[in-house]
Amino acid sequence: MNSGPDRFFKTAPKRSMTENVVRTLLQVATIWTIFLVLLPWGILWLQSLVDIPNFDPGPWRPVAVVVFWIAGLTGLSCGWSFVRWGGGTPIPCDQATRFTIIGLYRYVRNPMAVLGILQGLMVALYVGSWPVAVYSLLGAAFWELIARPPEERDLARRFGRDYEEYRAAVNCWVPRRTPYRRVVIDPDAAKSVLLD
Repeated sequence: MNSGPDRFFKTAPKRSMTENVVRTLLQVATIWTIFLVLLPWGILWLQSLVDIPNFDPGPWRPVAVVVFWIAGLTGLSCGWSFVRWGGGTPIPCDQATRFTIIGLYRYVRNPMAVLGILQGLMVALYVGSWPVAVYSLLGAAFWELIARPPEERDLARRFGRDYEEYRAAVNCWVPRRTPYRRVVIDPDAAKSVLLD
């Protein structure tokens, strides 16, 4: 029986693609609202209380907006991979039933985490806040130390050697130069490894 953080990892029941899309969009909206709006706003408020000045992003402010939305839309496309080919969502308690290596997942193991940290840094740049930038980088440390280990244990338990070989070949944070190309089709449809 799973304990601690591991208990949050469950595969999605069989349901329509539309329902998985709605669940994924609700997750993205919730995460963006909490981690990219409310928490940075709270940090800015605390920053004003302790008199830490903001820096002037100057001409970088529009760049931050563009990069934020490119990263966000790219993250949505990663979530779509779980819905379209994985038979689930990116939500840990409602995750894909098939091991899906599509698009950016062929270059880096968790592009959604990388893109989320990038979005947080772009929020920091837009508002001109070093504390928000530190908060974003702490998010990367939290994911690396707290969220990643149980997620990877779950993936190894469910997908065995296929996942272990993928993990050995594809970095967690730094993208590969070339796409991961091992094509494996497990006869058990629930464990198909899908590559584009």
